[in-house]
Amino acid sequence: MASSVKFISTINERLSQIEVKQGQLIFVSDTHKIYMDIDGVRAEYGQIIELQTEQSRLNYLTPIRGFYFVIETKILWRYDSEWVQLTSPPKESIVFTKYAELPVKGELEVLYITETDTYYWGGESYIKLGEMVWKMI
Repeated sequence: MASSVKFISTINERLSQIEVKQGQLIFVSDTHKIYMDIDGVRAEYGQIIELQTEQSRLNYLTPIRGFYFVIETKILWRYDSEWVQLTSPPKESIVFTKYAELPVKGELEVLYITETDTYYWGGESYIKLGEMVWKMI
């Protein structure tokens, strides 16, 4: 099972001030580099390779040492002679859309953010966050 990952954003000048701790994923904004703290070592990676599906990850012809993000599952993997799962799939999702383009039927555990408001699917209709919901018993 994957351990937890802590995401950090910094600039290159401050990178050396961040203590090496297991599971940190560090994005350096001014150099566009990525670092991962694993087993007491900070490894540098130049990019994350995006793959559409889990099947495409498994069928990847010759994976090179690095990070792979599977869009379908939203899981980050590391390959270094074998696949290591670094994150778990999120329980919730966020969808950015225009109000007029909300799906007819929403999905549970998904927040829909429109131009002005945030909604969730209540089972029968969208419910705007911050509005009172009445339930007749």
